[in-house]
Amino acid sequence: MNRAERRRVAKIAHSPAPVYHPNPIQQEYDRVLDNVKWQSTEQALVLTFAVPLMVLYRDYGWRAGRLPKYAERLTDEYQRFFDGKTDLKQYAKQVSDLTGIHFELGDFDGQEYFRIER
Repeated sequence: MNRAERRRVAKIAHSPAPVYHPNPIQQEYDRVLDNVKWQSTEQALVLTFAVPLMVLYRDYGWRAGRLPKYAERLTDEYQRFFDGKTDLKQYAKQVSDLTGIHFELGDFDGQEYFRIER
């Protein structure tokens, strides 16, 4: 190690660690982004629960006796999925095998699509 290298190492050893000062614009951007993500998640969850419940209520005559039980089972099923016990393709195959309704998830010209077949 020559003299210049020894001075550089000594300078680094005695210099304080750099202090990070977050950019206020970046902080505001991160806050807004987190808020948008939270709102989008809330809206998606409301739709995933409300749409099936409304269809059962309006089209199939389900009322207060059956709907809460269905909503609870629906919540349990979503929780099993989000706990990582299965992935989306496995779940779609299981639904297809049990019900005969085939869900297809794919990519066409860079656009994701979702198709249902009987």
